[in-house]
Amino acid sequence: QKGEVLSWGCNDFGQLGTGEEEDYQDDDDYFLCLGPQTVKIPGEARCNFVYAGTDLSYALTENGKLFGWGSGETHQLANEDEDFADEWYPKEIKFQSSAEEEAKIILVSLAGTNTVAIDDKGKAYGWGWDLGHDPKEMYSSAQMKEKVSNVAVAVSDIVFAF
Repeated sequence: QKGEVLSWGCNDFGQLGTGEEEDYQDDDDYFLCLGPQTVKIPGEARCNFVYAGTDLSYALTENGKLFGWGSGETHQLANEDEDFADEWYPKEIKFQSSAEEEAKIILVSLAGTNTVAIDDKGKAYGWGWDLGHDPKEMYSSAQMKEKVSNVAVAVSDIVFAF
């Protein structure tokens, strides 16, 4: 069905978003799901995009909300506490722009332990190991002189396009 998210594969850190399923543990102590299962994204909005990283996943809904699940080891899920907890079900990642309005996310890029998102006003937000525990506005369009239109994140680099 359009807007639905399905996942399968290794689920050691909850990166499938379907919960901790003991039934799928194999002989090597991995949690495996061998066939597609529906990921239940909170709310009524359909998902437009999905993103997968090392041991984590994101879904971006049609209304600009971002949900993440899987490994929280380096705050790549914007953990609000210091325990670096894994998320076994989708959790909304909260964004606040400098104007204190809720940001509408249109694009996400991730690699390794960092994530960057771009909102509909061209602002960039970053979080993770090198960027902080929760999404912080990295650069406003005024600082960059133009709206950000694209972003690519590598293990140690971030590249913006205008």
